[in-house]
Formats: sequence, C-alpha cells, structure tokens
Amino acid sequence: MLDPITSLSLACNILQVLEVGWKVIEGAQEIQKSVTGATKEDAQLDSILEKLVHFTNQLTPPTSQASANEKELYEIAQKCEKLTTELRHIIQADRAKKPGSKIHSFVAS
Repeated sequence: MLDPITSLSLACNILQVLEVGWKVIEGAQEIQKSVTGATKEDAQLDSILEKLVHFTNQLTPPTSQASANEKELYEIAQKCEKLTTELRHIIQADRAKKPGSKIHSFVAS
C-alpha cells in the first residue's frame, strides 16, 4: 500500500504523461491535415521570418558619412538576418517530410 503523498505523486505523473501524449497527438493531427506539413504557428512564424529577411536584404550598407547609430543599426539588422535565416532552417527542418503521412506527422510533432 502506498502512502497518500506517494499515491498523489503517482496520479499526477500519470496525468502529466497523458497530457503530453494528448498534445503530441493533437500536433500530429494538425500537421497531417496541413498542406505544408507544419502547424499553423510554425507557418505563421515562417511567414514573419521570411518578411524580416526580405526587409533586411533591402537595407543598403551605411556610407562613410553615416552616423554611428546608423552603422550600429545596420550591424544589428545583419545579425537579425542571420538569426532569422537560422530559425527558418530549423522550422523548415521540423516540418513533416511527407504532408498527410501519419508517421511523418507524428515525428514532426
């Protein structure tokens, strides 16, 4: 027989495992139903990151007459572009390889 604290702890652990399992199943179903093989959140984030890369690519390097603030802002934008590109690669790698496939959707979730 388990003492009350151990019993409560066990019950909470079981509920936590069930909750995580349910979230994985929901995520896999969402990915399976999507055309892109990604969740809505990932697709929205990828779209925002794509726009950010587009805008930072349009920036022109500061001239020698630019202020220190303009030069620093350009450097920050370049770092932002690099991080944005890395995030997009992570998001795209996380997509299901075959949208609609149950196994690929489960792995991606």
